[in-house]
Amino acid sequence: MLEAIRKVSPKTEFLLIASTLPNELAATEPHHFWAHQDEYSESLKGLEGMGVAIADIQAVQKEIGKRKRYIDITGNWLNHPNDYLARILAQVVIKTLGM
Repeated sequence: MLEAIRKVSPKTEFLLIASTLPNELAATEPHHFWAHQDEYSESLKGLEGMGVAIADIQAVQKEIGKRKRYIDITGNWLNHPNDYLARILAQVVIKTLGM
């Protein structure tokens, strides 16, 4: 996708976001929603380089998860961030952009 965009617009810069993580309980019946989401961050790091930056929300969420319950950082126990996690996401993006 990056290559296709750069063919049309070679000066395009990208900010790839390692999305927030779902509740680990979502791997159980009946949901089976949890799959490889926790691998996204590492996979994206291989794309990082000239004109491509990674905003690693997952690393921050994992660290916060050591101190806060999942329900405290999400709004619906599955994958929807509440205002708390949305603000963290925004802060990670701002820090990544160097603002």
